[in-house]
Amino acid sequence: MRIEQFLRDYFTEDEHFIIALKTLPATKDKKAYTTHKLLTIKDPNLSKFLGHCYYKNRDEATDIYFTLNSYQEQTTKIQRVESLVNGVKSFYFDIDKEVELIYPKIIKLFGKPTYKITTSEGKYQLIYKFDKPFKGDFTYFKQLLKGVVYHLHPLDKLFDIARIFRLTGFRNKKPNNNDFLVSVEKQESYYTFEQFEHIAKPFMLVENKPIKKSAQTLLKSKSIKNAAHYSDGAKFEEYKGITKKVNKKYNELLVKYKNDKSTTDLAFVKWLRYSKMIEDEETLTLKLFEARGYENLMQKHGYQIEYYIRNILEKST
Repeated sequence: MRIEQFLRDYFTEDEHFIIALKTLPATKDKKAYTTHKLLTIKDPNLSKFLGHCYYKNRDEATDIYFTLNSYQEQTTKIQRVESLVNGVKSFYFDIDKEVELIYPKIIKLFGKPTYKITTSEGKYQLIYKFDKPFKGDFTYFKQLLKGVVYHLHPLDKLFDIARIFRLTGFRNKKPNNNDFLVSVEKQESYYTFEQFEHIAKPFMLVENKPIKKSAQTLLKSKSIKNAAHYSDGAKFEEYKGITKKVNKKYNELLVKYKNDKSTTDLAFVKWLRYSKMIEDEETLTLKLFEARGYENLMQKHGYQIEYYIRNILEKST
């Protein structure tokens, strides 16, 4: 499938999308820079601009990408940010590690993708296109996608709806890829959002709602030793004396996930399983209590602590 043919197949005439040109640095002391162009399929300059991209990609270390989702019209500086996304057109996966393990798992869950983009030798970006763009709660969509991605460890962590994928027909200019020509395979398979939701929802990691101030005051007024009064808190009494220990890896993950402790907890336990080769669930639970501290975990999840810990352990496998 040729470049313009692919874009016309993916986008409708009334949708705005962005082509991103990322120029790699010539020397290590310089940084890569990216420029953006907002276009529509009916833009008379589309073919001309793609020609410009062809020469940049051929003659320079410039990679060419496209946005997976449509954007609001912009008249000034083009911004590729989530707040300007107009509709989510697909759900998607980027596989560049343990492809022989992860790829079959995705196919088993969702079937063959609408588009399978081969980005370099044996590495793929998979796009499952919706029959019509999803314009509902984008945060909810990201939570669904996040759950699936974490379930399919070690899949690349793609959640942002401003995401870009490599555009077919251009060469991969990253070092060691030998100017690999990006290609795409098309299947006439489409999803409704409801079908995606049905499959993805069981993998969602429960996010705890903020406790109201009055409830926080009440909680703090009671000693954590009374955690046994929660429905299942007593089952974790053995961890009561554990205070938070400084853990470099946990802190790195906490920064990476912008202080989202639920996501950090899951990533931390995954790291313990696959990097430290710890399989014993009692040890994994202990390590999590040490990273968070008993009091912190119980104040946040006391009323459902058993469910929370079980959720973490199951989704880390």
